[in-house]
Amino acid sequence: MPDVADLKRRACAAVDQLAPRLIELSHRIHDNPELQFEEVKASAWLAEFLGNEGLGVELGSAGMPTAFYGKKKAGDGPTVAFVAEYDALRGLGHACGHNILGTSNAGAAIAVSRIIGEIGGTVAIFGTPAEEGGGGKIPFVKEGYFKDVAAAVSMHPQGGERPASVNGRCLAVIPMVFKFYGHPAHAAANPHDGRNALDALIQTFNGINAMRQHVRQEIRIHGVIRHGGDAANVTPDFTEGEFLVRAPSAVDVRAVADRVRACAEAGGLAAGCRVEIEEGPFYLDTLPNPALNAAMLKNLEALGLPVVPPTDAVGMYGTDLGNVSRVCPTVSASVNIAGKGIFPHQHEFATAAASAEGDRALISAAKAMAMTAIDVLTDPALRESAAADLRAAS
Repeated sequence: MPDVADLKRRACAAVDQLAPRLIELSHRIHDNPELQFEEVKASAWLAEFLGNEGLGVELGSAGMPTAFYGKKKAGDGPTVAFVAEYDALRGLGHACGHNILGTSNAGAAIAVSRIIGEIGGTVAIFGTPAEEGGGGKIPFVKEGYFKDVAAAVSMHPQGGERPASVNGRCLAVIPMVFKFYGHPAHAAANPHDGRNALDALIQTFNGINAMRQHVRQEIRIHGVIRHGGDAANVTPDFTEGEFLVRAPSAVDVRAVADRVRACAEAGGLAAGCRVEIEEGPFYLDTLPNPALNAAMLKNLEALGLPVVPPTDAVGMYGTDLGNVSRVCPTVSASVNIAGKGIFPHQHEFATAAASAEGDRALISAAKAMAMTAIDVLTDPALRESAAADLRAAS
């Protein structure tokens, strides 16, 4: 029977030894923000870092050029996988802190890889692009990469001076893009010959806004105009809008998406325009895993972080980690990096993602994830409880 306490102590020591390089890499990714499926630098830097530390890394995994998969195997024991993200937000840079998320997972994977030979099993890491809308984890799920994973472990930075926590259920998300095709005309001389695609898109917004009072409070529908026309004196013949539809469950989000789709069809009909509708990728709501949550919370507390227990409240966010949680037991720690009033998707949060507090969260999260992975690798009862929680929630 391995000395679990000693293994955890040595894993934490490994993270401390890696800390200067992890922080430097986090800041380098932060200073070079890349959007979904464009994370050429971040994915290459992380893959190189992992490869230099002895993990075999496959680039371009699951058909995605900026994805990677790395692992180190020692015998026929269970597999624990870390899940890294590294994409940025348009106009905001790393205002979701994925520079921390990616490097902390890399640190945890390396720390566990250094002792996996004494435990037996496989430590793996998934480099997943495009969490901010592109669903880079979904191809990994569809191609069966997570099929035999005993536990998927990750983290996410949070703000507001909140204590550390673990993932509960979050919203399911369906992205929708509406493209309207009308007919151009001189907006003053012969507007009657035109079909205004901007009117169609505006009617869609109005229909959705009128619908809001007739959906449950936790439903979220939000959108932007990607293209609204080219010149004020020309009737717009093409417009494009992007929306995200969120709801607490897959069933709920599909029902709401049907009504949003009808708003777009009605807007096109009212303006005499043709509409094309694109949907996906579909982010499933996350299934919490009580057994893994308890293990992660215990490790966060052991590191001296203040924690709060899980609740039944639905988190008002969505992530493609939810898709992973449907095929293997999954846990994610949320670790604070910012003060009161500062939350993800704000400029101030991007600043916090390269701050001293952000650096401390990176190292603490890497240790907590490594410790939780060691629990999974060494405790058959925990693995069975986590698997039972998944079966019960599915």
